[in-house]
Amino acid sequence: IAGARPERGADLIRTYGCNSCHAISGLNSRPIVGPSLERLPEQLYIAGKLANTPPNLIHWIQHPEQVRPGTAMPNLYVGDEDARDIAAYLLEQGR
Repeated sequence: IAGARPERGADLIRTYGCNSCHAISGLNSRPIVGPSLERLPEQLYIAGKLANTPPNLIHWIQHPEQVRPGTAMPNLYVGDEDARDIAAYLLEQGR
């Protein structure tokens, strides 16, 4: 992902609390609501609706309700830079 710094991803995931709902590689998370993201690079779709591409993942991270109205995933008001870094981290895991 152009301009992304995946090395910031783990810290951002903890800051936004993503790992409290999702299992994420390398973060010792215990999911209680959301699906595991440990094999995200292998998934065909994000949120069951969007093709699994970096721009779509970034859009989902920033605007989950726009993608899937009524989703349990909250809008955490993730900024552009943070969303790129989180997406880059998630997409690099498991490769």
